[in-house]
Amino acid sequence: MEKRVFLAINLPEEIKNILGIFSEKIQAVLPKRAASFPKAENFHITLHFLGNQNEERIEKIKAIARNIEKQGNIKANLGKFGGFPNSRQPRVLFVDICGGIAQLDDLKNKLGGKLEQEGFRIDKRPFNGHITLARVKEKIPELIINELPRGEWEISRFDLMESKLSPKGATYTILESFSL
Repeated sequence: MEKRVFLAINLPEEIKNILGIFSEKIQAVLPKRAASFPKAENFHITLHFLGNQNEERIEKIKAIARNIEKQGNIKANLGKFGGFPNSRQPRVLFVDICGGIAQLDDLKNKLGGKLEQEGFRIDKRPFNGHITLARVKEKIPELIINELPRGEWEISRFDLMESKLSPKGATYTILESFSL
């Protein structure tokens, strides 16, 4: 049986709570059903989305992640609010990460290189550390945000996650954690 998996950095509860409150403020100013908002418990930073994989391939992913060169903890902070592809007509609303970007980019690249050697398809775009707050479904007015969320934390691990989709949203489960 296949599982839909990705490698990610999960956030501490304190940061999820800060972002949850910020997300509620955004929801309050948008038209109903203009965007879908993940639950605060699901906020994370994606390193590599790997899609549907069977158990054998999942074991390969785990082996690669276990054997990645350790680099130590990474200090990160919440950055700016923005939208992809741009803030005037966003499809995704996010808060980016500042601090620790070079180390996170290095981790993503090391994982990506090893995964690619084992035949996994990876996203080769430059690392854009962000936390998705919403997926926009229809045109929305440009948002002017005066109070940005603030918070900093130390990243000490990354996780192999399973994503189960349902009409109520995604449910994520940690399959295994890997220390930095």
